[in-house]
Amino acid sequence: MSRENALHVLPERARLRPYTTQIAQELTDHLFQALAGQSQGDAARVWLEVALADAVRPEASQSGVLLAHHARAARHLRRVHTELQPALHRSLFRRGVHVPHAWSTVDCARVLLALMALSRLPMHTHVAHVRQLFLKGDGDERRALLQGLVLLPEPIRFTELAIEACRSSVRWVFDAIAADNTFPARWFPDAAFHQLVLKALSVGLPIERIVGLDERFTFDLGRMVTEYASERRAADRAVSSDTHALLGRLPE
Repeated sequence: MSRENALHVLPERARLRPYTTQIAQELTDHLFQALAGQSQGDAARVWLEVALADAVRPEASQSGVLLAHHARAARHLRRVHTELQPALHRSLFRRGVHVPHAWSTVDCARVLLALMALSRLPMHTHVAHVRQLFLKGDGDERRALLQGLVLLPEPIRFTELAIEACRSSVRWVFDAIAADNTFPARWFPDAAFHQLVLKALSVGLPIERIVGLDERFTFDLGRMVTEYASERRAADRAVSSDTHALLGRLPE
């Protein structure tokens, strides 16, 4: 598949919202432009063309082909370093990516492949497909997927997966959804968001990295933080400065 065809394959039969289609096109353009400036980019361009073509074949999602492409993205693109174009940066930020500049070329490719695949799969299969990508991916694949959840069609459908990630005992999995990610503030129910905040306090994730905490800070969350601090004092354990900062938000 040529670059020109790759740019237009998604809009032809897209089931995604217009802004998601636009971002997919911008990500495609960004990746091909990044590879154009690489002296050894021919193999990577061929891989990307094949991966994009496979991503829009519904049968590929059942064969493991897409899982293989997600894994191979690192091999082909890990040495490609280029800044996001301002237009793409703005698009990602407007659609909920809190720190677009932190996305690597590999991250962009993996999110793009997920978007392209979902554009061809029936809506009722989307959650299962994304869960499969998450469960069978390595650490970097899971991180990219969690950070890109806000861009997927009807993101609220992936709330359960995001909540499960918050419960993970693996720190980088928790950080991927809890830190610098707008998904929890937008779609987590109060109980799940409150547990995210308490876990952030317990593992030492700076609360300023929890997007939307000011808007989601409730009386119940304040009560839970108070109880958390009391338990730490009773156990003769230190109370962090972040915990004190949240306690300071409570009315006298």
